[in-house]
Amino acid sequence: FVAALQEKKTFEAPPDPKTELKPADYGDTPLLNFMKTRAIERRARWEKKQSKKWSYMDQIPEEGSKRPKWFCSECGTTKNLEEDPDDRGTFYCTYCWESWESKEAPPPKTKKKHKKHNEE
Repeated sequence: FVAALQEKKTFEAPPDPKTELKPADYGDTPLLNFMKTRAIERRARWEKKQSKKWSYMDQIPEEGSKRPKWFCSECGTTKNLEEDPDDRGTFYCTYCWESWESKEAPPPKTKKKHKKHNEE
């Protein structure tokens, strides 16, 4: 028994439970993975929304790859254009043209009548 006490033993610490919970790569946590996928989903929804925004303009395909000669004076598109009959050389797309036509005209201003004082 005394001989066994004379031998030096090395201390082995138990494994630290904190190190077992930490991921090997700090960029691979569940919260960061969720945030990455959420950002990708948001980006995809935004791009889908942007592509639908002016989809009605794509009804008539453009001919040629050169720069178009005419464009809408309001929004700048080059598709579905109509020339303004009052102002030749100015073009508007059908969407801008219809929105301009559908606006109500302001009511005409009434003139105030001044009363005349007759001093007779």
